[in-house]
Amino acid sequence: MSKESIRCFLGVPLEPEVNDALDLIVADLNLLPAARRVRWVDAANRHLTLAFLGDQSLAAVFDLQAALQAVCSSNKAFPLRSQRVSGFPDAKSSIVALELEAADPLLKLVADIRSVLTGHGFPGEVRRYRPHVTLGRMRRGQSWKQPPQSCELRLSITSVVLYQSRLSTAGARYTPLWSLPL
Repeated sequence: MSKESIRCFLGVPLEPEVNDALDLIVADLNLLPAARRVRWVDAANRHLTLAFLGDQSLAAVFDLQAALQAVCSSNKAFPLRSQRVSGFPDAKSSIVALELEAADPLLKLVADIRSVLTGHGFPGEVRRYRPHVTLGRMRRGQSWKQPPQSCELRLSITSVVLYQSRLSTAGARYTPLWSLPL
């Protein structure tokens, strides 16, 4: 990656109240023996990913901002409920996640974003969108085999944020570069 490109994604930040509730959930999960093998995501890095963009030029991501303004202004803010904490996408996975409902307003927003991305030459996503917030990752080769736990939180989806992702041995660090309100 050159100095003129960044690793980035589009996401939704979590409100402080949701992050506080997730802190309590993670603290409870951390009491389980399996948690010794989990690297928990720092609360400041928790988010709902809408689209991963990969390495992109700065010019492309700032052009994207203008293109997504119409999408964001045509979608209204909406609530979203969580469903459970589980291994994601399944029990064989190394990700511990808060799974969220695939509500119609969210699926419409993601479809609208994907359409803009494809129209601007970004790689298309072929996988079905499964909304979740990553809480932690197991060590390589390990999986979260705990039974799913019911979890009822309410998130407010009010904006789309472009995050820069910087990887290091200490973990990823996400920095918001721009935000568009719904």
